Formats: sequence, structure tokens, C-alpha cells
Amino acid sequence: MRTYLLSLLFITASGAPLSGWCEALSEAKVRGFDQAQTVSLQAWPAVQAIYLESISLSFNPQWLKDRRTISPAERDKLQAQYSALMDKNLRQQLSAKGWALRDKPGPDTLSLQTEVTELFLNAPDLEPTISKSYVRVAGSARVAFTLKQADGTPLAQLSDYSETNEKPGGKLGLTNRGLNRWDFAHLMQRWSTRLGEFLPTPAKT
Repeated sequence: MRTYLLSLLFITASGAPLSGWCEALSEAKVRGFDQAQTVSLQAWPAVQAIYLESISLSFNPQWLKDRRTISPAERDKLQAQYSALMDKNLRQQLSAKGWALRDKPGPDTLSLQTEVTELFLNAPDLEPTISKSYVRVAGSARVAFTLKQADGTPLAQLSDYSETNEKPGGKLGLTNRGLNRWDFAHLMQRWSTRLGEFLPTPAKT
């Protein structure tokens, strides 16, 4: 099956503070994020490990509305795939920055809560065989990171809404479910790298 799609940019969350953000944190400018709140670096505990909470992922409401034919099982499969992709990239990038990754929270460990929202796939490609679609970008999403101390006190909240990379020359390019994941892997890698750049250096043993 061959379809031709012109990707559309859906404007969401245009810079308004995200609900649930902590008033005790101060607004900050952090490279790679369009919204950020944090404590001063001097207030960060000297730890070397991070516990990654389970990734929370949800779709853009308009995307769900436009794709009513997608079954709950198909939607759950996509959620699991892209949640695992985000988790994989975070683990790779944080490990590369020297952070030890724990399988449970503890007094010497930061906790990282990650929410991927507004996920929009321009060509979800759910057919039994791989279909071909042509888009400018594979899609878009927002990520929100919350870093907390062991007692739950927030240290930083970072958020960014981005599209995947444009196809070469900004023209329509081929995509399918494999290429969708490849494009989103690069977006999630970028988010994870920026998070690693923001974090203080892990404490030495």
C-alpha cells in the first residue's frame, strides 16, 4: 500500500507552565529544553546513581481522534515500543556520562521520572506488511523530566516539545514503522543527551 502524506505541525502547549510543576523551584534556561525549573547546582546532593522510573507515554489527543481505526491493542503496542525506546536511550546516555543505574530508589540515589506526551506519528504503519508513506517529519512529542531526591523532593523539572528531524532538504521522504522508530530514536537520544549535559558530574566513589 502506498500513500502520500504531507506532515502537519500541530501546535501544543505553547510555552505555558506545565501543570504540577513545583513552585519551590526557580525558572531557568537550560539548553535543549523550552521549559525548565531547578534548584541551584550547590543544592544537589553528591550522589553517583540514578533510578529510572517506568516511562509514562501518551498520544496527542488529535492523533487518537484522527485514527479511530487503531485498536486498543495496536495503541498499546505502540506505547510499549516507544516507551522502551525512550528508556533505552536514557540508559545509554546516562551510563555514558558516568551515572550508575539502580533498579530501585535509595538514599544515595536520584530518581528520574520521564513522561512522553503528545506523541504524534504522521504515518503509524500498522498493517501486517510494511507500507510506504511520504512525510516531511516522522512526528513530534513532548518530554518532561523530573529529578527527585530520595525523599521525593524535586531538584529539577525540564520539558521540551520537538519534531523529529526533517527529511533531507525539507522535502517529503519515505517513512514506515522501522524508519519512524529510527527517527524517534534520534529525537529521544537528543533529549537524553541534553539531560546528561544538564546533570552535575556524578560523585566519585
